[in-house]
Amino acid sequence: MARKRDLKFFSFLMIFMVMCISLYLVILSQPKSHGHRSSRKHSIHKKVRPESQPIPSLSPINVADHQPYPRCTEKKRIALLKNHKEPAKYDPICGHGSHEPLCFTQNSMAADLGFLLKDNQKLQSLKSSKARKAMAQAFVRKIQEDFPFVMIMEYFDESLVLLRRMMCWSMKDILYYSVNSKRYSYKHVEIQGEDKDRHEEWNYVDYALYDHFNKTFWQKVSETGNSFREEVAFFQQVNQKMRDHCTALIQKSQPCSRYGATLEVSDTQWGPGFTVDREFCLLARRGLRCHFTLQAERLTKALGIRSRELQQGTRNEVERELNRYCNYCKLKIRCNKEDYLAHFYREGYISAKQYEEFKKITFPELSRSCSLPPTVLRPPKL
Repeated sequence: MARKRDLKFFSFLMIFMVMCISLYLVILSQPKSHGHRSSRKHSIHKKVRPESQPIPSLSPINVADHQPYPRCTEKKRIALLKNHKEPAKYDPICGHGSHEPLCFTQNSMAADLGFLLKDNQKLQSLKSSKARKAMAQAFVRKIQEDFPFVMIMEYFDESLVLLRRMMCWSMKDILYYSVNSKRYSYKHVEIQGEDKDRHEEWNYVDYALYDHFNKTFWQKVSETGNSFREEVAFFQQVNQKMRDHCTALIQKSQPCSRYGATLEVSDTQWGPGFTVDREFCLLARRGLRCHFTLQAERLTKALGIRSRELQQGTRNEVERELNRYCNYCKLKIRCNKEDYLAHFYREGYISAKQYEEFKKITFPELSRSCSLPPTVLRPPKL
């Protein structure tokens, strides 16, 4: 029991320290996209019976412009429109019970930032447009005070580059993989006319937030200067090649990609160069579940806690060695063996020699040499 109390205290201490040194960020997206996502999330097309009359205000998908997306069925199109006509009716939890004090379809970004359901209800009851605007702007000012920087989803790469400049980071620090990106048939359906106006009224605070911070975002961009758009273009090039390189090295377990064993990024006017090697790719492709598992490993070792979870059933030298240091990890479930090996090597539990030997045992295909020279990426001359 004492160890559990110590662990709980240590966890709160770590959270407090992180809060003291953290920079809080928020990311906003175009509010109209939330209507599409909520329709998909709640399967609105299964709850709405299609009508015989066409819906003139709902524009069709331009198939030529969006080839990757399947055809949007008429039933889903009509359901999407009805969801915008009567959002409270089709939102399954909109004010339905104290256990769900929010609406997924009404000011959902504002709700995530602390705008309560009762505030939504009060806003809807206001008849004066001046009073509604004053209430929304008061909330916008509060968010501006709490968050020194707000990212914009539609300009995600630009947001990252601006954040890098604010934090004096390297370009290597903002490379990323896209995850949880969904494709669905009515993603690009446009809501127009009265339905658009109704959606703006229903999400009044979200639109106020987005309009304000989208404007201030571009003001900050204009203040940075120093070839911002050129840096964004170069960052996008590096990020795409990093993904291709890491996919070949980690996902396909190849000794090198078409860029060689390493991808070299030269020094630029925006910062120092860096190398994208297998170790970087292992970190870049690591999932959250694995990341938190390895953080738990570090925390429990700091507290001297030892688990009995993996004390049986070892099959080879690598697993036997990992079991010596593994507390709460489960082989092949939360992380793969290479994640564990890299973690225990960085933590100093196994030597560099052991690390290389264990990788050869576990991944014999990595012992093959790469015949390609490393690729060097340089930005175009300005």
